[in-house]
Amino acid sequence: MSVLRRYEMNQREFAALCDCSVQALANWELEGMPPPERPAPKVAYYDIQVHIPWVRINKWTVGADDRALKLKAERELTEMERDLQQGKLMLVADAEKVWGQILSGIRARLLSIPPKVGALLGANLSVAQRSEIIRRELYEALDTLSNPAVEVEEPEPEERPSIRRKPGRPKSKK
Repeated sequence: MSVLRRYEMNQREFAALCDCSVQALANWELEGMPPPERPAPKVAYYDIQVHIPWVRINKWTVGADDRALKLKAERELTEMERDLQQGKLMLVADAEKVWGQILSGIRARLLSIPPKVGALLGANLSVAQRSEIIRRELYEALDTLSNPAVEVEEPEPEERPSIRRKPGRPKSKK
């Protein structure tokens, strides 16, 4: 399953979708494209709900090459939307929630080992017996952790925002 970061794409992915270079994206920003989110230096995320409509209106014209690019981008956008609806993509927030639950379970299980082992270890046991008790408890904990019981709640289809706009070109004002 791929992870979709809030319907955003990095520069390389967005440039590939638009069939242009990363430098072209920088030039488009100078031409008025909304700036991407920049969480860190040299990192940019393009919100496909904001940037694709701008590209559709300002960069895709009626030329044959442009129509082919538009069709390619529309096809990829449709695939992405279908994958999202089928559960092949998941939002980062959902992935973080699941990983948080898994890591919380791992932490709790590992922290339960010392008190349990401490009660089993006695002063009259040999080093080999102590090692065997510790090894057995660690393997039991790892075996338990190898099958995490985390349930993922699927959002209702209505909760997922559409990433598509109405087909066709916007009407020109006369």
